Amino acid sequence: MLASQIQKERLTPEEINLIISSSGFTSITSLLEPILRKSRDRKISSINLLKLQGKIAEKMIIFEKQIEIFKESANRENQNDEWRSREIYKAQRNLLKQVMDGIAFRFLNFERPVLRQLAQHNQTGHLTKGFVEEIKKAEYIVNETGFFVILNDLTNFLRYGDLTIISPKGYLIDEVKTTGTSKGNQRKALDHLIHSLNKKVLEAYRQSAQYVTISGKPTNFLSQVERLIDKSKRCDGGIYAERLAPYLWVSSLYFPKLMEYYKSHNNMPNLPKSPFLIKDIFPPTNSLMFFDEFSPNTMPYSAFPFDERVICEIMTGQVQLKAVVSEKELIKTFGGKGWKLTMPSKADIVSIYDTDDIDKIKEAVNNPKYHCTLKKGEFNFKLPREMLLRIQTEFRSAKAIIDEAEGLMRASADRKTRMVTTNMSEEYLIWK
Repeated sequence: MLASQIQKERLTPEEINLIISSSGFTSITSLLEPILRKSRDRKISSINLLKLQGKIAEKMIIFEKQIEIFKESANRENQNDEWRSREIYKAQRNLLKQVMDGIAFRFLNFERPVLRQLAQHNQTGHLTKGFVEEIKKAEYIVNETGFFVILNDLTNFLRYGDLTIISPKGYLIDEVKTTGTSKGNQRKALDHLIHSLNKKVLEAYRQSAQYVTISGKPTNFLSQVERLIDKSKRCDGGIYAERLAPYLWVSSLYFPKLMEYYKSHNNMPNLPKSPFLIKDIFPPTNSLMFFDEFSPNTMPYSAFPFDERVICEIMTGQVQLKAVVSEKELIKTFGGKGWKLTMPSKADIVSIYDTDDIDKIKEAVNNPKYHCTLKKGEFNFKLPREMLLRIQTEFRSAKAIIDEAEGLMRASADRKTRMVTTNMSEEYLIWK
């Protein structure tokens, strides 16, 4: 029942499209762009980073108050103005969280195992009265040490403690709100987590894994996607698509140009069509990231190496990206490099959600039984589906995954543990 209730609360594709096409949703652009630009300043000081987070928190609190105001009068079935306003404020709050995720990814040096471990906990809720104490503690730490401090409740994926502290000697996590026995127990759990992070060991769902660092940076299609977006802005009708790889099609729709086309053709229904054989109602990939439950390890658009204005257009739906991956062509691509890719059936994946126990769902999602398998000769390993999802959401190439597999195979001879998690050593070079 609980699982079905979670599914029921998710917005439908039609509802997502309704929200992203609203002028109320895009009204955040004038606020979002300067905040995004400042958040990407590589020379930002620890005190200025804290001040920026204070500004983001101030706006987020305003949004949360509006969300609460419309809670009782919002009618999803009728999609009344109150429901639409509430969903818009929720989406705008999520945009600010995406900016904060970009900050956190950057200061954690884009280390995927670290990011993954910090997300393996219950998601942070709304900002509470105790948040003021968190800011005071963060300000004290910054003034006394000069360390960079991230307020976890402002992010989507930092789910342990209240403050993540980046020191020259490693990562620290502080719990501000709790007291007594609860405080002591949480402190022990946080100390254990910090030890694991700094010792390069991943622990999640009663499993332990060592980090294996693969040299190099992952190859990707980011520059091609940026050019594709520019072409959609310049072409008639605002829609442009390209096949970037045998297994990957990407389209960009520039909404202002599409509306211009629509008006100039006297509202005729002969609008340009995406070349994909999917329902037109299916939301763009970037919108799904803001409304659905994407993996917290998925790179936020606020970190993409694009111009800030383009990123804001993507985040607010003015630029709508769709990516389609052909599993058949992907398997063929891996096969051409000597790797056999085996993917679990969609029926198997769906079946793991047929339970009301959220802990069992989480454990099943992390169960290698439901992962993809890569095999070459006698060597094989389990590949979480989120790795392949990066082809669709981060425009990563299959070559990047193959490079990681080859590196892991080379390192396996000296490996003492079966469970590993990999990280490309120079991934930070492709993100801002």
